[in-house]
Amino acid sequence: MRRIAFITAAAALLALPAAALATEGPYGKRIGGASQTGDLASATTNAKAVKPAAIYLQVTTSPRQPADSNYSVTCSRDSGNNVGQKQRSKDYKPAQTPFVRKLRLPMSNPDECIVIAQAALPMNLDQPELNPSGRITVRLFAKRRQ
Repeated sequence: MRRIAFITAAAALLALPAAALATEGPYGKRIGGASQTGDLASATTNAKAVKPAAIYLQVTTSPRQPADSNYSVTCSRDSGNNVGQKQRSKDYKPAQTPFVRKLRLPMSNPDECIVIAQAALPMNLDQPELNPSGRITVRLFAKRRQ
């Protein structure tokens, strides 16, 4: 009897899609990301978030160093015959990595948002020989509305 119960439970577990078994992190589900390595490295990513409650931008570098970041998000909402669309962009000053920023959505309760995010090692115009080098990674996360 135990063997039948075990086989039934195993079959039920295998029937679930892998996405249903995955747990979301503190910033929701990862929806996009990019990495780049080199002098003055810069990484750009874009993603689509469906019914987002919040969207987050995460930037990491190796070795740890300051990084510039910016984003542009365009959201839309379909309210019957009235389709609305709004856009918001923001440039951030260099900040020590790693960091996570919650992006401000241009409207409440959007049906979907398209996000473009970029992060770069900042350029030193006064002393170009001190320009940073390394690896930069940018990731986008979204929490979905229920």
